Amino acid sequence: MKKLHSLSLKFKLTLVISLLIFLSFLGNSVFNFYSVRTNIRKKVFEKELPILVDNAFLAINEHLNQGVLLSEFVSRSRFIHDFMKSEVQDTAVICPFLRELARSYNIESLHIVPENKRWLYSNTRPARKVTPNTDIWYFNFKNKLGDKEFNIDTNKALSEMPLTFYVNHKVFDLNGTFLGMADVAMDLQDIVRLVTSQPVGKFGNTFMVDRNGFIKIHRNSSLMDTNNEQDPAKNINQQPGLSIIAPQILASEMGIYEYEKAGKKMWLMQRYISKYGWYMLVEISEDEVLAPYYTLLLQNLLWALLITLLIIAVSIIGVNKLVLHPLFALKQGLTDFFHFLSRQTDHVDPIPVINDDEFGKMAGIVNVNVAHIKEGIAQDSRLIAEMRALTAHIQQGTLSDCLQEEGYNPELVHLKEEINRVMKLLEQKIGKDLNEILRVLQEYERMDFSNPLLNPSGEIELQVTRMGHNIYENMDEIQAQNEELRQQQEEISLQKEYIQSQNQQLQKINQQMEHINNNLEKEVQERTVQLKVAYEELDTFLYRSSHDLRRPLTTLLGLVEVSKLTQDRNEYIELFKMINHTIMGMDGMLKKLIDVSENLEEQLPPVFIDFEKLVSEIQNQLLYPLTNYKIDFQLELSERISFCEREHLVHSILYNLIENAIVYRRETHPFVKVRVENHLQGVQIRVEDNGQGIAKTYQKKVFDMFFRANGRVGNGNGLGLYVVKKVIEKIEGAHISFQSQVDEGTVFEVYIPTDNEAC
Repeated sequence: MKKLHSLSLKFKLTLVISLLIFLSFLGNSVFNFYSVRTNIRKKVFEKELPILVDNAFLAINEHLNQGVLLSEFVSRSRFIHDFMKSEVQDTAVICPFLRELARSYNIESLHIVPENKRWLYSNTRPARKVTPNTDIWYFNFKNKLGDKEFNIDTNKALSEMPLTFYVNHKVFDLNGTFLGMADVAMDLQDIVRLVTSQPVGKFGNTFMVDRNGFIKIHRNSSLMDTNNEQDPAKNINQQPGLSIIAPQILASEMGIYEYEKAGKKMWLMQRYISKYGWYMLVEISEDEVLAPYYTLLLQNLLWALLITLLIIAVSIIGVNKLVLHPLFALKQGLTDFFHFLSRQTDHVDPIPVINDDEFGKMAGIVNVNVAHIKEGIAQDSRLIAEMRALTAHIQQGTLSDCLQEEGYNPELVHLKEEINRVMKLLEQKIGKDLNEILRVLQEYERMDFSNPLLNPSGEIELQVTRMGHNIYENMDEIQAQNEELRQQQEEISLQKEYIQSQNQQLQKINQQMEHINNNLEKEVQERTVQLKVAYEELDTFLYRSSHDLRRPLTTLLGLVEVSKLTQDRNEYIELFKMINHTIMGMDGMLKKLIDVSENLEEQLPPVFIDFEKLVSEIQNQLLYPLTNYKIDFQLELSERISFCEREHLVHSILYNLIENAIVYRRETHPFVKVRVENHLQGVQIRVEDNGQGIAKTYQKKVFDMFFRANGRVGNGNGLGLYVVKKVIEKIEGAHISFQSQVDEGTVFEVYIPTDNEAC
């Protein structure tokens, strides 16, 4: 009890001395901190913060001056004055001038707007008209007092920059007459980066406000008053902390202030930029400036605490060495041993014997028992590993193995004996190798009995061997029966096919009879309609042909009468040309009439068509109008066209479509494009032109005999497309379609099926 009382007294004395040392360190550190804090505040307010604000002011003022100087230069330029007064304003003259100015002053965008034309000319965009809807800024500033204006805008109609600082400057001549406006646009992001990048500490902030307190430039763009929206929430009178000193800031040009914001004490210095009418404000947290000294105070306190702890540690090290260390070693050894027994760890080290005392004897006894138990656990582990290997062999099909290792745990030894008994029973009932049994069964499934089991011993192995032998003996009989069934099946199939063939022939005959009965009346009606159409076409033909044949004859009689009244050789020549032209037109119409008759009546055999040769012949036949009217004729053919049809019919279709495109051509740069390509079970012929086109009113009548669209220029006789239609009706399965727009052209597409076997 005396030793325990003495040890407690030493501990108390050590604790008191340590506390006195710690308190002396604490008092000295706090006193030094407050002394340094007072000196730092004085240094920052009188020297560092004013110098910082002056440097930021000079950098920002220098950057913004580029735009101001450029706007003043443009407003005084005689070249700009003359351009704005000119009635003819050439972009090829002004735009390079603006680009060179912008490049020289390192300005993103420069614009001018002459008042007399109200067109906006830019160094970056094409010239465009200024309107109140897209350029309200121009009309607002024009009506304002003053020659110059600074503004932050997001007007995308004027600039591609999303947020822009504008310097707008009115332009007057020497007589004071308003000529227009010059506008310099600077990327506000550059200005914001310049302002907010001034070195005011990690958490400091530099921003700018106008004379009314609206924030113009700030690192937080959501606080910036853009487009002069005058949002009260973006005014320093509404900002936390700043609202108290805002009236003082806006009432003076320079000053240093202290205020609180979000529980922190802030320092702020202002500088007024008279040229722009804006204030530059620099704010910084007092805690940020004094942060290094707070850190120093904390370091001193930590040192005091460490020294105090060192004194306490030296006082109690003796107790730790003589009592606590051996006791902790014994505790840790027993804990590891119990963890080893509960399988929380697979390794345990012997307890170190430090002294030959009671703790050392206890550690020796524990170490002997630990070694004995570890050996028993090792035996059980080997037996368990053998059991796992046996399980793997069973999964692989081997049933002839058994366990050999000895165990330490009695329950585990009993389990080993039961497993060996089950393995012997499996070998007797099944056999030695399941894989061999499965192999033989798979071969039996494929009807292969050539590799039976060798030396079968288990009951299942013997049964499988007997089953294979019995199946093999019955194979010959089954094969003979199968062959007989196969022959019977073939005879039945032949009889069935014969019956099906007879049924199909009867069905075809019935369908033909039904088709004849159903279509007889329909065919009579169709023939009646065709006969009626033929009568109508004959009546139209007689009426129109009599008039169209008489018209050229009347023209010839008139020209002959005119020739009797003149003696001039040149007039005779001109009259003969007109007579020749009239006769040629009459001859063309007669040829078309003959073509209709021949194509519908002539029965020529089909041949393989050489489209390149056929189109070339038609091109030679129409060479005069193609050359005379300077028509660009183009032919496009697909590769390997194999097409069989009556050549005179295909010639008639192509000739009349190409002639129609020539007759109704356009006056300038006419073209005719012919394309022939394989399509489905035939060919598709496409004839395209850029001529006069066909109005929708007349498109349903273009294939009528003698039809010519009223009011269209051309020398057609109204028979070309009629001939094409008649020829296509004669070819079974052929059809024609077209698309046309007035003054843009027409595209005809003809599909003709082929029957290559007929050739």
